[in-house]
Amino acid sequence: VKCVSNLGDVVDDEECNMKLRPNDIENCDMGPCAKSWFLTEWSDRCSAECGSGVRTRSVVCMTNHISSLPLEGCGHNRPTESTPCDNGPCLGKVEWFAGSWTQCSVECGSGSQQREIICIRKMENQFEMLNPHECAFLQRPPRQQTCYLKPCGAK
Repeated sequence: VKCVSNLGDVVDDEECNMKLRPNDIENCDMGPCAKSWFLTEWSDRCSAECGSGVRTRSVVCMTNHISSLPLEGCGHNRPTESTPCDNGPCLGKVEWFAGSWTQCSVECGSGSQQREIICIRKMENQFEMLNPHECAFLQRPPRQQTCYLKPCGAK
């Protein structure tokens, strides 16, 4: 705030009536801040290698491109965070198939369990058993695990 004479020249503050001096700072209300949905791009990959899956993205409610708000803050027109995708039928997919675990080898203490692991190709409603080397590029599930039913001597 400057003190100005009747001629429009800036003069010392003492030349003006200090009781009439306006405040340097004044409150104002610009109305409510604009709120908007901000979205990332859809994920590049489908969640399923074959068959039906989903692609995802992040959805955020923000004010003035700065502050993140609770998702309810932007209203009910929230964009979806997932969309369906399909990488085609799962015919001919090669995978390891793990059978059921056997009973624990002991009745108490630490023992072991085994299961069959076979390489298969899925074909619609049936499976074709393959040589294990055809699944060699995949991580093979464990054939054996430890088991512990109860401590020995417990009743």
